[in-house]
Amino acid sequence: MRCTILAIGSRGDVHPLIALGAGLHTAGHTVCVASHADFEADVRARGMAFHPLTGNAARFFSGPAATIMRDRTRNAREFSGFFDNYLDLFFQQLLAGCWEASQDAEVILCWSWLSGIGLALAERLRVPVFQVASYPVDFPTTAFPNPFHGDLAASAAGVTTAAENLDTWLQFSETAQVGHATRQQWRQEVLGLAPRTWQEEVALTQQMPHLFGYSPAVLPKPADWPAWAYVTGYWSLAAPQDYAPTEEISAFLAAHPRPVALGFSSQVGRNSQQLTELAVAALVQLRQPAILIAGFGGLKSAGRGAVTLPEYILPVRSIPYDWLLPRVAAMVHQGGAGSVALALAAGVPSLAVAFGYDQAMWGQRIAALGAGAPPLAAATLTAEQLAAAIRRLVEDDAFRRGAARISTILQQEDGVANAVRVVEEVVARQSISFAV
Repeated sequence: MRCTILAIGSRGDVHPLIALGAGLHTAGHTVCVASHADFEADVRARGMAFHPLTGNAARFFSGPAATIMRDRTRNAREFSGFFDNYLDLFFQQLLAGCWEASQDAEVILCWSWLSGIGLALAERLRVPVFQVASYPVDFPTTAFPNPFHGDLAASAAGVTTAAENLDTWLQFSETAQVGHATRQQWRQEVLGLAPRTWQEEVALTQQMPHLFGYSPAVLPKPADWPAWAYVTGYWSLAAPQDYAPTEEISAFLAAHPRPVALGFSSQVGRNSQQLTELAVAALVQLRQPAILIAGFGGLKSAGRGAVTLPEYILPVRSIPYDWLLPRVAAMVHQGGAGSVALALAAGVPSLAVAFGYDQAMWGQRIAALGAGAPPLAAATLTAEQLAAAIRRLVEDDAFRRGAARISTILQQEDGVANAVRVVEEVVARQSISFAV
């Protein structure tokens, strides 16, 4: 099959889809990944074709616009206003790129936040289209709240009722209005399709097969989800086999075996200097050896010239997590699905400092599994809170046992192989017809 994967977003969004594409490629299918130029090397290194889409993930997610978008995602009206004022031109260019990338595809796998795009392509091209995501989306449930909507603290606490959970999903469905006018213009003028209301788009999208790249052992599939919602297991992109640490990193690990890893990947706080100072203060309180990972900018000022660091704290710009995690005692991360997957798979106790999006939910799942401490909110984080949580991660044997227990389960899963099998079986059944 000729498969096109439409993947935009941060590294945590795109890397799982590259891993899925690599699995399809290994299974003998022809794969083209359409994404930002940042990810071209990752795609081509795994033998797949690449089609450029507009945007630069590193620039966007290290800047203030990403922070504003993240903070407004939890309110459909505020998110819509941000989209109209900042993202509409980007969206127009994105629609054009998705159409160009998909025209010779026999199967399309479309990132779930490309709202309405997968549906339109399914109608126009008459080929199977799968929605794909590394977090729960699109299907309402009473089992847990929508991770992208409502009060972040309530989501982190995991104390909502079934009725409250369902209500968050129904309210979040209104985000389908975001970009609706632009999308309908594209449907009509480029694809030659009749327009649809946003409510129709939501209903029809829920009839499409979905692949969810997280483990059912971490977040079980709700009983009220349909059969065509497949929770396959994680899609993890392995680090290059030829990775070798710098002399500085090797020397640090030799001097400080099993430090704590602390980094927030693509998440940027409103004051990264203050966040860095807070993290360092927590580590100094404990005299805890640590590796500070700057990522896209959450700890962008973490450097010996910007913050005074003791010799037992090493700042790095980036480092492959799957190489680092077996060498650390615990990890503090932002709660992104990819970081959580890697920490759990490595059997490392961890803590989510949640900035937004789905991070509080994954942080709560870590705690529920006994694999780490309850999540903390980045907006109200104090050095004392962080120090207390890190101490528990390092000293509490129950966390180590919980992390080891879930790691054993995850090591037996093969989410990519499961997803590839679903794609092949569904396409073979020829059971997909979304045009109505």
